[in-house]
Amino acid sequence: PNLRVVPQDIKFLLNKKVHMLQIQGNGLNKGNPEDFQALRTYVWAKALWNPKLNVDNIIKEFVEDYYGKAAPAIMKYLAFRDKVHQKINVPFPCYTINSVWISDDDIIESLKYISRAEALADSEVVRKRIETLRKVMEYMIIVRWERMIEKKLVSKAELQKISADWIQYFKKRQFFSLNETWKTENN
Repeated sequence: PNLRVVPQDIKFLLNKKVHMLQIQGNGLNKGNPEDFQALRTYVWAKALWNPKLNVDNIIKEFVEDYYGKAAPAIMKYLAFRDKVHQKINVPFPCYTINSVWISDDDIIESLKYISRAEALADSEVVRKRIETLRKVMEYMIIVRWERMIEKKLVSKAELQKISADWIQYFKKRQFFSLNETWKTENN
């Protein structure tokens, strides 16, 4: 959850007279399900260009252009995510599978926001963009499957559907090239 943190860091470093900076994040690639990666890339690039710009305005500008008629629902989802991020009170590493920054209940709530946005999508391009947000939350359900079922946040049938959808998603986007070329001697 660093969408807003990095622009603050850029301002801090500018005030400390840092004149060169490299920002690293997940790359944008072939529909890979990333959590607002296009938005994050846009906001960070704008902040690098002009650290004095208002981050909220940058986010709004991007969301309106990128998500079209679904933009109001995406903005509500981002506001919800900001509230979730404010509750963080534990340190966590950069690479974490269990995403300690979001609770199980918040994952389910996130999917409701995403469903509202999907209902407003007015093109296949926008639907695919929103689908990547859904896949991030579904991944967290898959990773936490035992706990999510135990807490009755998802049923076994829902989990099976999510898993099947994930397989189709990866096949559709041809993410299986590594698996298709992997041989037993590579183990």
